[in-house]
Amino acid sequence: MTGVAYRIRSLLFAPGNESRKVEKLARFGADAIVLDLEDAVAADQKIAARSMVRAALPDLRGPIRCVRVNALSTGLTLGDLEGVVSADLDLIVMPKVESPGDLRTLDALIAAAEVSTGLPRGRIGVIALIETCAGVLAATEIARASPRLVTFVFGSGDLGRDLALPTMRGDISAALAYGRAKVVYDARAAGLPVPLDGPYLAVRDLDGSSKTAVPPSRSATVARSASTPTRWQWSTVCSALIRRRSCSLERSSRRSPPPNLADRHRSS
Repeated sequence: MTGVAYRIRSLLFAPGNESRKVEKLARFGADAIVLDLEDAVAADQKIAARSMVRAALPDLRGPIRCVRVNALSTGLTLGDLEGVVSADLDLIVMPKVESPGDLRTLDALIAAAEVSTGLPRGRIGVIALIETCAGVLAATEIARASPRLVTFVFGSGDLGRDLALPTMRGDISAALAYGRAKVVYDARAAGLPVPLDGPYLAVRDLDGSSKTAVPPSRSATVARSASTPTRWQWSTVCSALIRRRSCSLERSSRRSPPPNLADRHRSS
C-alpha cells in the first residue's frame, strides 16, 4: 500500500524527548532513523515526547524517518499515532508484535490517523519488531498480515529477556539462533526483504559491534539496528560495512532482488 520499496540496511534510534540527540540523528549514515517513544523515554515523559517528535521530523532530511510507538498493551499507541503521523513521517516501528491481529489493529489505527491528517490511505509503512517467543512463533502469519509491512526487526535483547537469558553478559547468539533464522525464513517466504538484526548488546564494545555488523556470508541477515549515543560512531561503521557486503551479494547473485511487499500492493 505504501507504494515505496524501502531499502534499509541500518537503523539508528534516539530518544524522542532528547532534542540534542535527535538533531544529530541524520548525520551518521544510517539508512533509517528512529525517534523513540517507547523504551528510551521515561513513563512520565511519554505524552510530552509526542509533540517533540512531531516538531523534529521536518528537519531530519536524508534518511528514512521512523517513529517507534508504544506497544498496544500499553494503551498509548493510539495517542502516539495521532501525535506523530504526518507527511514528514515514513514508517512506524511497532514493538512487541505477537500476532497478525496486532498488525491488523495497528493498520486500522494508522489508517484513521492518515484520514485525520489528510494523507492518502496506505501512505505510512510499518516495521514490526519480533522480540518475544510468541512473536517468533507467529512470524509466518505476521509477515502476511498487512500490506503496510516493510520488514521485520529481530529484537534480540527483549527476546533474550523473554527466554530468561543474561542479555548483558556473555554471548547468547547460539540461544537466539532458532528465532533469528525463523524470522528470516518467514519474511522471505512472504516476499519481504531480509529482516534487520537487533543491536549488538555489549554497548561500549565498538570493535566487537563492528565485527558483527556484517555476519559471515553463510548468514542470511544483512542489516542491523543500533541505539544509544555510544553506538552513533558504530552506526557509521556499520552502514559502510553493510553497504559493502550488500553490493557484494548483489554482484554474486543472478536472481533479481525480491519485490518489497509494498510493491505487490501498488494497486490496492
